[in-house]
Amino acid sequence: MKKYADLGSMLTDYRQFFGLTQLDLASKLEVDTRTVARWERNVTLIQPDKEKQIVEVLSIPHQVIHN
Repeated sequence: MKKYADLGSMLTDYRQFFGLTQLDLASKLEVDTRTVARWERNVTLIQPDKEKQIVEVLSIPHQVIHN
């Protein structure tokens, strides 16, 4: 398993692995595309309710997001 220095790069890799654009992911999570971009650049934190949705949409283990 690849080790990530930050949550943003992990989110980007998982999103791209599933062939999703930022717009696709934003749509699935019901957020603005700019929000996804900010998460991926580590500008803003992901809210707990959105973390749960990300776990479901991208199949990222919940423990991985918190480490």
